[in-house]
Amino acid sequence: MSSSLFFFSMILFFRKMCRITNKKNKSKEKETINIQLLVFEI
Repeated sequence: MSSSLFFFSMILFFRKMCRITNKKNKSKEKETINIQLLVFEI
């Protein structure tokens, strides 16, 4: 489905943004928690 593909791209974009911010504050745990919450919503 196109919706799942869109959601997958959003996760990839979210992880990329988190990686950029993690270079500054190093909050890897927050990244995984946020991704788990996003997946859990579906």
